[in-house]
Amino acid sequence: MDLPHLKLAKTGNAKYRRRVTSEAMRAMLGKSAVEWSLKTRDPLKIVEAWKVAHARFETLEAKAN
Repeated sequence: MDLPHLKLAKTGNAKYRRRVTSEAMRAMLGKSAVEWSLKTRDPLKIVEAWKVAHARFETLEAKAN
């Protein structure tokens, strides 16, 4: 799979991992990166869960700016 910010663990579980670049967002989250479990190993479900996680991050980013 070639999705940006997708990290596959050795166990097969997928995670959405993305660095936080804006200072406003770092202050809001208190982290320099976010890493959310996509809670699935199924490749078809990973794509759908990735879309949800990506939209969640974009929403947080818009609120921070």
